[in-house]
Amino acid sequence: MKSQRLRYQLSMTFIRGPVTALRHRDVLPDDTFIASYPRAGSTWLRFMLQETLTGLPSTFPSVNRVIPQVGFHRNAYRLPHGGRFIKTHEAFRPEYRRAIYLARDPRDILLSEYAFQKALGITTAGIDDYIDTFVRRRVNANGSWRDHARSWLNASELSPRMIRVFRFEDLRRDTPGTF
Repeated sequence: MKSQRLRYQLSMTFIRGPVTALRHRDVLPDDTFIASYPRAGSTWLRFMLQETLTGLPSTFPSVNRVIPQVGFHRNAYRLPHGGRFIKTHEAFRPEYRRAIYLARDPRDILLSEYAFQKALGITTAGIDDYIDTFVRRRVNANGSWRDHARSWLNASELSPRMIRVFRFEDLRRDTPGTF
């Protein structure tokens, strides 16, 4: 927990920019990103994709190997077209030529992020103050939910065949049909 807390604290400083750029240095044009705001369901989506791709049961180590986070993607599983699936919680970036963006109701994200940060000791705020911070500013290094979602929705409007948006709630309601 201490290492997660330290990583969180560092991600909110000036060091975030250079580290983020470094993590993206080996991104290829044919890579496909699994993108979402934190706590929006990308881990669940990655579990399903990994099982579909490999035919093997998913575990956290296998998912992190097959569909790793950006920055740990060098040896990710190669897709038939030659690219890789790579997870990101970053707002849209020009390097993201292909992506699946998983959008989730921000109220559910807020509650999940609050519980996560409380468990790690990152926030001591009560829920009312936390809601205000979530809505007006940001509660993590990925910026506000609104700005993050807007960056991906705008990218999808400009390139709807390459940046696909799916709702977490649709995926939960009809997993096979949405998948």
